[in-house]
Amino acid sequence: MERKHDTEQSKERRAYRRKRRIRNQIISYIVLVVLIIGCVAGGYYVANNVLHKSDKDNTVVNGETPTPPNDSDGDDPTLVPDEPVEPDEPTEPDEPTDVPVVEEPDPQEVLLNEMIDSYISQMSLQDKVAALFIVTPEQLTGVNKVTVAGKTTQSKLNEYPVGGLIYFSKNIVSYTDFKTMLEKTQEMSKYPMFLCIDEEGGSVARVASTVSTVNDTDHMSVIGATGEPANAAAAYTYIGSYLSDLGINVNFAPVSDVKTSINTLFDKRAFGSDPSLVSNFVSMSVIALQEQKISACVKHFPGHGATDGDSETGMATTQRTLEEMRTAEFLPFVAGMDAGSDFVMVGHISTPAVTGDQVPASLSKTWITDVLRNELGYEEIIITDALNMPAITDYYLPGDAAILALQAGADMLLMPENFVDAYNAVLNAVAQGTVTEQRIDESLRRIYRVKCQQKMITELGEIAE
Repeated sequence: MERKHDTEQSKERRAYRRKRRIRNQIISYIVLVVLIIGCVAGGYYVANNVLHKSDKDNTVVNGETPTPPNDSDGDDPTLVPDEPVEPDEPTEPDEPTDVPVVEEPDPQEVLLNEMIDSYISQMSLQDKVAALFIVTPEQLTGVNKVTVAGKTTQSKLNEYPVGGLIYFSKNIVSYTDFKTMLEKTQEMSKYPMFLCIDEEGGSVARVASTVSTVNDTDHMSVIGATGEPANAAAAYTYIGSYLSDLGINVNFAPVSDVKTSINTLFDKRAFGSDPSLVSNFVSMSVIALQEQKISACVKHFPGHGATDGDSETGMATTQRTLEEMRTAEFLPFVAGMDAGSDFVMVGHISTPAVTGDQVPASLSKTWITDVLRNELGYEEIIITDALNMPAITDYYLPGDAAILALQAGADMLLMPENFVDAYNAVLNAVAQGTVTEQRIDESLRRIYRVKCQQKMITELGEIAE
């Protein structure tokens, strides 16, 4: 029997995540507010002393208040002795009234929502649909290998203002050239962009495996074997520092899958086979990355460890039940979400024991909406795994996969097999009413919440410098 959704726990999780997501802004604003309050209080103190300096002679001295001088020598007929005052009759306390408490809106939340509304309100439907996609620079431009951001990149970003670009080792000539390309790409876009990479460390490290001046970390399995989550924090602090310097703002890491003997795919990439241990490492990794101004992405929900295949080569199926996964596979993802992960990546994992069919989780309403959104209470960005993998392309056309993912509840679509076909299919779906513009706006609000937070943090950092 499925566990009933615990509403109170979900509310607590959502509140906790929201607080973590704007912690950097709040800290910065608190510093500014404290400084302003200090200045105002200091000014008030000085003014108050000056205005009340003349009252010093009227203050209580030795417990007695001096009387003002009287020229009548006590014979003033206007002075009448006080009449004795009868004590007031005791009265019963007022009956308590149920007055609703109106909470003041959070200033940071108000500002954030204003920024989100400002961006979305100026977007055409075409821009909104493009903003749901993260693609490679080659998919965007049609160029075989992109290592610079030039006129073609500018032209295509004007035509398709995508939500983000993902880079691989072939895009990196040198550290400096890569940094310049990222900077120019961000400047070329009329909307803030996610600039993404897979930098897990160890066996999957696009930058560290290409640039000699950047050190690679150990495999995550080696770090997990130490039993010290602080080692994961140190590794991802280092990874986040050079990614942030380059201009990357999203890292599709850490891997949150639990390693099993069924699938050797994650022997090096996963932290280990103990769900509780993996949870601690994932949590510390997410916090470390996001403290470096890099959005983390826990992957591959609901868990690839017990699948019988690799979605990069074909269908990957697990026979695990929902209850079994709740006690094992879910734990690291929940830990990552509670740590504030801005993204969750849903894998192309078929779960017939849960859904009754072979539809991958990345296209499944059961997994994305019913479990990830409603049961686990995740409110941030849900992104599919790469839609150009055979687990998708062997069974779905690019446009069909994109529409199914959106209908299932995904916010962002990663690397469709044919970007233009998928983009046009979503536009047609809106025209036909199978996907509503309101549904797209819901995803855009999640997307731009993260983008606007990143923008606020960046601007505050520039002011501080």
